[in-house]
Amino acid sequence: MEPQELSAELFGFARGYARARGVRFGRGSESDVRNGIFNEVAFSWSSGTQDAEKLRGDAERGLARFVDAMIDSRHEVYGAASDSDNIIGEGTFAAARSRLCPIFPICR
Repeated sequence: MEPQELSAELFGFARGYARARGVRFGRGSESDVRNGIFNEVAFSWSSGTQDAEKLRGDAERGLARFVDAMIDSRHEVYGAASDSDNIIGEGTFAAARSRLCPIFPICR
């Protein structure tokens, strides 16, 4: 498996995890999550960690934590409007990133 293929599968996991919790990525946060995954998987791959199954397990745990942190920060970032909106956007991405980084596969 190549890093691009693994990255695409991991993004699918993150999107499905978010949907299962009743939210979806906004355009900006979708791009942020997708790019974070690709960059971190590519870095790990080029650094010699080419065991796709190990990377997948670590990444799925990290992505679940990250998406949960995005969801948890919705009210703080967007206020009362977040109660009726099912989007986790760039603001929640930034809030989760500031709380959790470094976390694989989003940021080191």
